[in-house]
Amino acid sequence: MTDLALLIAVVVIAATALLLVFKARRSQRKSDPITLQDSHTKYPLPLIKKEEISHDTKKFRFGLPLLDHVLGLPIGQHVYFSSKINGNLVIRAYTPVSSDEVKGYVDLIIKVYYKNVNPKFPEGGKHDCWGYH
Repeated sequence: MTDLALLIAVVVIAATALLLVFKARRSQRKSDPITLQDSHTKYPLPLIKKEEISHDTKKFRFGLPLLDHVLGLPIGQHVYFSSKINGNLVIRAYTPVSSDEVKGYVDLIIKVYYKNVNPKFPEGGKHDCWGYH
């Protein structure tokens, strides 16, 4: 066997192995229960952890309905979080920072504006009312 034939054989075997791994991951992912089944449905997600990133930025971890669930959101898409604050509906869009392959939770990075700290937001941000600080 020549060096060229050996090289071609190695490339074909490597490409086949990569294809099989990709297909296996894809089929495994399809079998995971997905939380976001319908874009028009609201899904309650409990806040299970918060971590301070900086003085005004926090990472919030929200639990999915079951530990084996994945969020089911395509890369680059966002989710809407909504809450009633003082009788008004407040809605914010966030892009998750956790991978969609992670099971059981979703992570969001949120900037929190505190009252009387930032002159642009003297009353603070809406999230202060959500109890996220």
